[in-house]
Amino acid sequence: MAKDWMISNKQLIATKELVYDKCGIEITQIQKQEESSEYEAHTFNINNKKIAFRAAKITPTKVGQFVTLWKRIENGPIQPYNSADDIDFFIVSVCNDESFGQFVFPKHVLVEKDIVAKDNIGGKRGDTCISSMGYNQ
Repeated sequence: MAKDWMISNKQLIATKELVYDKCGIEITQIQKQEESSEYEAHTFNINNKKIAFRAAKITPTKVGQFVTLWKRIENGPIQPYNSADDIDFFIVSVCNDESFGQFVFPKHVLVEKDIVAKDNIGGKRGDTCISSMGYNQ
């Protein structure tokens, strides 16, 4: 069973207390991912399914929230997750002063949308905003 002291970030703790505990969902094998700690990155298991967790953050210069879904192998460059990676679902937690919610993405959907690479081809590391709607004016 996951212990609160094992979880190091506020959105994952809130998720556990407000959602998982109340639904009787046990999270196991929690591992913090230091590389993406700015996004409270963790991996863990729910019912033998591997989860990659990220908390979106609010940026002062753009409308909305921002999250990254990439990885880094040792000291190498960043790279997108790959279809062969041992991840079943990506959970992105979002919150502000009034609301809290989560987006749950099955890996196969993110592969279809070219967010996660397929056979090490494609995938996203970042993107350029081509619309001025993404910026405060």
